[in-house]
Amino acid sequence: TVRRIAFEFPADLEPIWSPRTPEFSHAANSVSLIMPFAEPYFVKSTRAALPQLPPDLQARTADYLRQELAHQAQHRRFNDLVLARYPRTRRVEDWMRRTYGWLGRTRSLKFNLAFAAGSETIAYSLARWTEKHLGSLFSGADPVPATLFLWHLAEEVEHKSVGHDLWVAVDGNRRRYVGNALLAACVVLSAVVAGTLVQLWS
Repeated sequence: TVRRIAFEFPADLEPIWSPRTPEFSHAANSVSLIMPFAEPYFVKSTRAALPQLPPDLQARTADYLRQELAHQAQHRRFNDLVLARYPRTRRVEDWMRRTYGWLGRTRSLKFNLAFAAGSETIAYSLARWTEKHLGSLFSGADPVPATLFLWHLAEEVEHKSVGHDLWVAVDGNRRRYVGNALLAACVVLSAVVAGTLVQLWS
């Protein structure tokens, strides 16, 4: 389902929006810093593959792309507040901009689709893990950023198979898929660790 959502983030939003688990707030904020660069990279890679897809997959893919574009737009607005509070996180943001920009410019379509499919697998796994820990992670949290992340994770579950099906339709090389899933996990983990440490230090 394509939803038109616009979050109202107050100018004085507290980036530690889950006071019971401040470390989780910082880690989630760090994931958010990735989104304005990862999501457009996925969209660009996927659009390049659209002519090769069967009609039924093209329709599903179009809705998937709309969801991804909505995600990055809302995260970008949230990230402005995080960057204002923690200016040093801009280095993590710049690193992600360069990383995903380089992948989009220099890698093949098959590589990019496998990387996107692996990333979607990671996102789905994170969504299911979060679902099992909702009480401990979100109890007492600010409802606006909490809803931002839960909305995003719920839609990751909704479109969990699209990236995989795209990869199967265009490539299907399992070695490339597994390798790029591991690479995607390393990129995300590195950015989350760096962003979290910067916020904790600040």
